[in-house]
Amino acid sequence: MPPKKRRQKVQTATAAAKAHSQDTTRLINQALADGNDIAQLRKLAAVRGLVNTELRAKLWPRLLAGQEGFPALPAAAAAAAAGGASPVPPAAAHSHRISSDGLNRRLSINSPVADGSNSSSSGGASAAGQSEALEQYLEWAAGTHKDSNTVKVDVERSLHSFASSLSSEEREARREELARLLNAVVVKHEAGAVHYYQGLHDVAAVLLLVAGELPAFDLLCRLATGHLRDATRPSLDPVIELLGLMQLIVREADSELANFLERQGLPPFYALSWYITWFSHDLSQFGEVCRLFDLFLATHPLMPLYVGAVAMHSQRSQLLAAEEMPMLHSKLVNLAITKRATADQLAVQAIELFKRAPPQQLIASHSLLLQQCVAPRVRLQGGVWQYPEPRTSGPGLWSQQRLQLLVQQMLRLPLPGTPAQRKKLVLASVTGVLGSIYVVAMCMLMARNGNASPLTMLYKL
Repeated sequence: MPPKKRRQKVQTATAAAKAHSQDTTRLINQALADGNDIAQLRKLAAVRGLVNTELRAKLWPRLLAGQEGFPALPAAAAAAAAGGASPVPPAAAHSHRISSDGLNRRLSINSPVADGSNSSSSGGASAAGQSEALEQYLEWAAGTHKDSNTVKVDVERSLHSFASSLSSEEREARREELARLLNAVVVKHEAGAVHYYQGLHDVAAVLLLVAGELPAFDLLCRLATGHLRDATRPSLDPVIELLGLMQLIVREADSELANFLERQGLPPFYALSWYITWFSHDLSQFGEVCRLFDLFLATHPLMPLYVGAVAMHSQRSQLLAAEEMPMLHSKLVNLAITKRATADQLAVQAIELFKRAPPQQLIASHSLLLQQCVAPRVRLQGGVWQYPEPRTSGPGLWSQQRLQLLVQQMLRLPLPGTPAQRKKLVLASVTGVLGSIYVVAMCMLMARNGNASPLTMLYKL
């Protein structure tokens, strides 16, 4: 392409991007003016992105928690938005480049901490509340936990890729903040409720660089007990369990590629980093990372798996060319997900794929028993994310889950007779199984109490 046409093409693309960003900012201001329309803000964040760092610092908390625990848009800003002025900066004035000037590092930034308090941004009470919150935060940050050394090692090797523009002094200052942030999140949740995992520091670094230390603490606390809950358990077993959905999601995105993965015998562990770091470990462009965070903070916790699936589809030729399973695994682990599609395109495609094949539909259609993980059960209720804890034990679990699976599997068997006769046969079989379980349970109970069990008595006869 001649240089003149190339310049024209670049100028056209730049103008289109600028117009898109300005239109997105206008729509965001409108949603803020309309009583902080959380549903619209989430939609804009997912489909269009939040344009710049300033918008993200304001809106990421609301995307994750809705109105709960966060101050409403100040009345003056809402009035300005209603009058056509922008309470948030226009997109054209900012970029995704990180610099010390573009990041407010003050710990006294107006933001509630993760205890859910809703403080005003002015007045003596607010100043006193912020001072108390800061003291509490620093106390948690100074505490220790079983993974304190791991946090130290991970932080020392962090902030190299998308924070490359920071000076050595700035990077060290950010690392100190990152260490405080991670330790505070773990120590705050006593009795080991939240465990650190390697990769959490990547997520925390993005939150820190965008929002500042105290707001990032609030966001990370909510993520550690919410969207990333499966990863902050004592082990990563719940994450490994939910990765069982990856093959099903890939099949919805590209059945040929899914068949190829099955023939190669490839387990879904290649997607582990995608899920637990939200691709912040795999991407070097800060703008791309933030764009995906817009999507993940606004949507279902399993959305990273859907982004991974559409990224795999976009590079299917490269993957299908892998001759052996180790080579295929290496290609996926090192997949540059934005090589063939932009972060914007991946976000839109992942949303479409999620709508076509949501997690609960995949779980039901394949009769999966996911007993340890939270993410597939997460739902929006009243504009707030709900994270129901899984039932890993307790009365009724066997009959509610395993019995359902047993019946479904038996109904698929090639049994003789009409459908009605097969149904009666299955029900009779299940009744027999339950009766046997009841007899065994009674025998064990009677034996524990020192009584002769029915089986013992029958043997003596």
